[in-house]
Amino acid sequence: MSVRDAILGILTLGPAYGHQLLFELQTRLPHRSTVNPGQVYATLNRLVASDLIRGAGATPTNLPLYELTSDGGRVADAWFRGDGSLDVSDWSEVLDVVLLASTLPHRDTKTTCDGVSRHIDVWSQHAPSSSDARKTLVTSSRAHHSSAVRAWLGDVLAAEASKQASAWGFNDERPGRGRRPNTEKSALQD
Repeated sequence: MSVRDAILGILTLGPAYGHQLLFELQTRLPHRSTVNPGQVYATLNRLVASDLIRGAGATPTNLPLYELTSDGGRVADAWFRGDGSLDVSDWSEVLDVVLLASTLPHRDTKTTCDGVSRHIDVWSQHAPSSSDARKTLVTSSRAHHSSAVRAWLGDVLAAEASKQASAWGFNDERPGRGRRPNTEKSALQD
């Protein structure tokens, strides 16, 4: 997953703290079974160092908030439009950008789908051509993958048009920080 791009995308909603960003990633991208908290915090540090985000004060419970800089906003917008780099050979990366865009009320999912389609067009045209059987299979694989991505993008747009898909701001249930309770230990005490 492009944790960097997904974090920038979520921050288009406004300032958030680290664990909240982790929670939003897990909620908005259900195909990701787990997101590593260490990766989120390391990415936040790199985003601050590269001036794509900055500190934005703290929550009432003193958790540091992060917000986009103008450069960070431009990078997020480019990712959602498909103007940035996108590895369309990776299903999960396609799911990341499209599903995240579809959950944000200020994003046009069709624009994101169009950007993914442009990347698919370029990627599928650069398949190796050869009489070598393996390269022929790679070309066939790209054609099938491209067709499947395009069909899925159609499903996404149909779901949105029929109001089956919904967008929302930050989740009302904002998580605190710390470890989850040990459910086995709790069950033994009951």
